[in-house]
Parts: sequence; C-alpha cells; structure tokens
Amino acid sequence: MLSKLNWLLLFLFIFCPKNFCQTNGPKEQIVEKLNNYFALERENIHLHLNKDTYLSEEDIWFKGYAYNRKELLPFYKTMNVFVVLYNQAGIKINQQLAYSNTGTFEGAFKDLKKLPSGNYYIQVYTNWMNNFQENESSIYPIKIINPAKTDFFDTTKSNLASAQIEIHPEGGTLVYGITNTVGVKIVDMFNNPIGNLTAKLRNSINEVVSEIAINSDGLGKFIVTPKNDPYSLTLEINNKIIQQTLPNPSTKGLSLEVNCYTLNNKASVKIKTNATTFNDLKSKQLFLVVQQDERALLFDIALDSNSLEQNIIFSTENISNGVNTVRIIDENMNQLAERTIIKLPNLTQKFTLSKKTTNTGTKQIEGLSSQNDANLSVSIVPANSIATEKNTSITSDFLSNFYLIKPIKNIDLYQTNQNTAKKYELDLAMLNQSKSKYSWNEIVQNPPQPNYEFDMGLTVKGRVLTPTLKNAKDYNIRFRAFHHQINVQSPITETGDFEFKYLVLKDSASVDFSLLKNVEATPLKLTHTAKITNGNREYKFPFKGFNPTDLQQTTNSQILELPVFEDDIIELNTVTVKAEAKKNMLTHANTMENRNLRGYKISEQETMNLLTFINTRGFKVSDNGMDVSITVLNSGSNIPARPEIFVDNIQIRDFSYLQNIQMNELEEIYMNPNALIPSGRNLQGIVRIYTKKPIYSTLKTNVKSSELANGFTTAPKFENSNYNSTLSQGFLYYGVINWIPTLLTDQKNSSQIDVPNFNQKKIKIIIEGFTYNGELISETQIIDL
Repeated sequence: MLSKLNWLLLFLFIFCPKNFCQTNGPKEQIVEKLNNYFALERENIHLHLNKDTYLSEEDIWFKGYAYNRKELLPFYKTMNVFVVLYNQAGIKINQQLAYSNTGTFEGAFKDLKKLPSGNYYIQVYTNWMNNFQENESSIYPIKIINPAKTDFFDTTKSNLASAQIEIHPEGGTLVYGITNTVGVKIVDMFNNPIGNLTAKLRNSINEVVSEIAINSDGLGKFIVTPKNDPYSLTLEINNKIIQQTLPNPSTKGLSLEVNCYTLNNKASVKIKTNATTFNDLKSKQLFLVVQQDERALLFDIALDSNSLEQNIIFSTENISNGVNTVRIIDENMNQLAERTIIKLPNLTQKFTLSKKTTNTGTKQIEGLSSQNDANLSVSIVPANSIATEKNTSITSDFLSNFYLIKPIKNIDLYQTNQNTAKKYELDLAMLNQSKSKYSWNEIVQNPPQPNYEFDMGLTVKGRVLTPTLKNAKDYNIRFRAFHHQINVQSPITETGDFEFKYLVLKDSASVDFSLLKNVEATPLKLTHTAKITNGNREYKFPFKGFNPTDLQQTTNSQILELPVFEDDIIELNTVTVKAEAKKNMLTHANTMENRNLRGYKISEQETMNLLTFINTRGFKVSDNGMDVSITVLNSGSNIPARPEIFVDNIQIRDFSYLQNIQMNELEEIYMNPNALIPSGRNLQGIVRIYTKKPIYSTLKTNVKSSELANGFTTAPKFENSNYNSTLSQGFLYYGVINWIPTLLTDQKNSSQIDVPNFNQKKIKIIIEGFTYNGELISETQIIDL
C-alpha cells in the first residue's frame, strides 16, 4: 500500500507537474513543513455522556473514545486519560485517571448532592497533549440542577444583552478596491448564536448600502468593495442598536471566494487581488494548499494579468473528511490568505433496531449493524427528554470540532439528508471561523517536540532508605500487587533508586515492596519512598471558567418539573418491580482487566477444546502436538505479535499448558486480539480464562502491604437513580432509563440492548462508537415499545 507521504507526492505529480522535479523547491518545502509539524501522533478524545443535564441526586456516566488522527483509527496505545470535572469558576471538583484499553474507557462522577445548580464542564486530556501548541483536549459543558435551589445563569441560553457582531473577511483580509466576500456572525459572550435578524451595512454618512439576512445560527454574509469610505454593520436587538465597524481595507492582499456547495463532489476557489498586489506578486510562485494535518493537495497559482483573478476547481474526493484549511502560500513560505472548508460524509443509518420481548417478559432492543466489530455505548432516555441536547457527537468531534477554535453546535444536522441548502449553511459556518486552529507561522517555525511522555500505564519510582546498601547491584526490589497478580523485580542504582513501568493498578491498590539479595531467597524488610509518578498530570490548557457575578448576569434558567427520588425503591404506578438476576450473567465482566474484552459464558454442553475456540476468535493457533504458538497480526505491522494469556489471573507463558483444556472445564473467557499490552515488548492481544475450579495464586507473603495513591479509577457498574415515579413529567423531562457503556457487536454484527420496564410507550436510544477499522457510529432513534 502507498504511505500517506507517497499519496501526497502522487497528488503533487498529478496536479502540479510543473516544477515537480525541482530539488527542494517551494512545493517540497511545503510538504516538508506539514510533515514535520504533524509528525507526532495526535490523540483526540470524544466523551459520550449518558445525558447533559443532571439532577444533583444523579451520577454522571461517560464512555470515552480515543482516536488516532494520523492513522484515522482508534488510538489503541492510549492508556492514561485524565477526566476532570470543573465548576463554572474553573475550580476542580473531581479528577479521575481513566484506564483506556483498545481506544476506549468508561467511568462516572458520583456524589454530586452538595453541588449547587449551575454550569459545569468536563475536560479530557492526556499528558502527551502537552507537547502541542494547540489545545487538543476535549471540553464538554453540562448542567447540574440542585432541587434545593434551581436558579442559575445558564450559559447555553442566548443572552441578548451581550450580543456582539463578528466580521470575517473571506481569506482573512479586506482588500482595497476589489469585491470582497465578508462573513457576519452574531453571538453572545458565550458563543451562543443570536439569529433570525437583519443586519444593515452603512457607509460613512450612515446610508444603508445593503441589508444582510442573519439565519437562525446567527450567520450571514455580504459583498462589499471597500475604498476610503469606512463601513459599519448595525443591528437592532431589544430596541437597542449595536454597531461594529468593518476593518480598514489593506492596500495589498488576496481575497478568496470559496464555493463548496454548488458543484457535486467539487469545490472552487476564486483568488482575487488588486493591481498593486499583482505587481508585487507576479514574479513570485504562489500555491494553493488544501490541507488537513499532513494530508494535502497543492496547486500552482497563476493570476490572470487582466482580471487579476484565478479560479481553481478540485475534486473533494481527494481531500480528507471533515475540516480542511485552504491556504495561499508564496515561495518564501509566507501565508497570504486562508479559509476553512468542510467535507462531511452523508450520514446513513447503520443500525436497524427492532423491539422484542424475552421469555421473562422483559423488553429488549435487537440491533443489527452494517459495521463489523463495533465498540459502542448506548444511552436510553424517555422519548421527549430535554436532558439530552447532544450538541456534539463522535462524528462531529473527530471530523470537525477538534479542528476548530470555536466548535459548531449540532453540526450533525447538516449531514443528515444533505442538500444544497444545508451545504450552503455549513459553508457559511466555515466562512465565519475567525482563523485556522493551526497557525501557518507555527507550522513553519515551531514543529512540536516530544518533551512530554506518552504514558502507557503507571510508573512507580522510589529510593531505598534503609538498610544501607554497600553493593546495590547485588540487590533487587520486588514489587507485588495481589489483586492485579503483579510480581516483578527491578535493579537498584548505586544511589538506591528503582523504577517499575507499564503497571496497571487501581487507585489505592494494596502493594508491597521487599528487598532481595541475588543469592538469597528470603526477602529483607526495607523503608523506601516509592510512589506513582505519573498518576496526577497537569495540563497546560486547563479549563479557565468564569464568574457570572462579575459579569452582572441575572439568573435565566427555566427549570421544568423535576423528578422525585426515593432512597430505597423505585415505585412504578403502584407496582413494585423486582429485578431477577439473569442466568448466564458474566461474573468477571466488570473488573478493570476485562473492560473492553469480549466475554463468553461457557456452558456445560460445550464440546470444543480451548485452542480451537481461541483460533476462531481472531487469534492464530499452531499446535504440532508438543509446542503451541498463538499469535495475532500486529496493528500497523505485518509482523505477528504474541498475546498475553491468563488462567485465573495467573499469566501463562508456555502456551502448551492449554493443550488439554476442554471448554466445559471453564466458566468464562474474555478476549480481544486488538488489545495492546503496556509492557514495552510490543505485545498485542489478551485472553483471560476462568476455570470452574480456579488455580489459586501462591503469592501470599508476610511482608507488610501498603496503598499506592493516584492509580487508575475503577469504573463502577451502572446503577440507575431511584426515581419515585417513571410516569411523572419530571422523569419524562430529565430521567434515565438505562446506560450501557460497553456494547460489542457479535460475529453477526448484532447486539442486544436491555430496556428496563419503566412503562414507557416510546424511548430515545442514542448510540455512539467506532469499529476497529475506524468507522464512526453516531445515531439517535425513537423506538415505539
């Protein structure tokens, strides 16, 4: 297969044959600058919340998805993810270290009862993101309502008193003496749109030159030919006139006129300038660059000497899905104009959902997907819920919003049933982006360096305090964590330091350290300073917050009827619902080690042997009767990798041990051939086997154990709140029916979604996720029960 760089060079050859053979010419320099700046892998992380308005009696449940922008695949190597809850003043309420496995993680914020009503924000980041000039973290606004006092200043509601006019010349510069397209954006101080208005363009003597329609998203545009006469825009809102003067025109510059909505699968870029600028540029090489990260198309620019314009049309099939930046670059690597454009795939339904009733009378939704190997999360709420605004999704985040300084709300609405009108409105949103998130000057001058670690698991560092070691090389430190079945050793430096890396430990895990002399088996007691060193990382772009009191804003929340909660029972229309434990429930599914592994409950009637079972689940098993080899094709490589296999939490290094095991001897198996192992040994794939008669560990010791702080937060199993009634209007507005953080489609691409019997006639099902080959899934469906 062609690498991305080879594809790029192929595009250069096709579209720019002239001067292609020049050595280290400006085109090659542009390619080099882009490749250097985006050489480091970048993580983007989307958070799927079960809803976005919570009662303080409820818990906040989330599932995270890590995405590799370079490979356009789940970021399998991402492991240490920080999830932080802030209040609106930017004060940290809670921080968790989530363990990401195969590109996903899950968790919850609990115990919110003491929090006041208000705006809250969840920020998600990794230590690796500190390497970049741009803020690559994710921030999700939510609302928490405390029934004791529901009034607060809701920042998601448009605030007319703080309305402001933004003016965005297309290309970035208002150029003197030629027609310029200018975007208009009407928003409040929190970037909420203020729309369905008419703005007026006025000249220096206050005459109305033209009227500009502002759509419901607060966006519009107009044409102007600026000279020495200053222009301004005015709006009347609530009997108050607001005004914004257009920037002074530049005597030199380039103006753009981009059209991504008229021609099917094509985009046109008209480049315009004035005579003064043309005379300065006519002896220089100019290039049109259409770029997303290191992926780019390049075109020669040759302005017509008479019209002082050039129109370039290119196929959008050759650019990346999502946000791309159009740039005009000269031969000296100077940017003369820029504009963001967007190419969104047409969203088609990927799940067919159908209801069914089980033998026990409970309801299920059966989902049949068009995608293989999907890892999903599912939120189920009442059909008319107002607690799930869902302003963003996994598709809008990964394709669009993570490339923008100011994300666009509800961008998915533009993707469904696309037509010319929707494409125009979306292009209008791109026109009104003030600038690209990725500055060309930074791309040219400051490629990022890997100064911050890519954390893969936890690192424990310490120093031996006592006893005093005369020959440290004769000793090792043994580290054991019984719950996680870890038993490893580390050498000691001459200064008494030791280190353990790539550990997966839950927060406050019980561990012990002992001193071993190489020639002796009896452990020696010691004192030490061991601690986890990477479990509490700070981010250089933390959420800053604001203070509504300082902004002199009054409360504007409109809280409808709220649900009522009971401490012990859920009462449904005078009928007490008792849940019975399902047969064949997986008993080990909720341990940290088994998250994102596919679990199988083994029946007594199973006649297959274990190796045959493993061979049919994504692993390759070779058994010659004596030795057993188990491998899996390594991600991004053609070299087979060796998996880690555990039997009753004890690692099996000699796979021939598995030869004579029959399936009916086992209770459960968990496996994932795509799981990466935090070991530094390039391992891939996990198989965890639980027998009916467990093999008990022999790692017991008399050495005193201790707890290690700042480990991974254990994701709790979902438990719904105790609603007094699921028929009340408050529940229909704000309630939760179910939250399924991890749902894996089976070999037939089907899945079963459990729906508790809450006496609902209709429900809303929100599905998010991705497949192992990077296909993104985001759907909302209303189901009649």
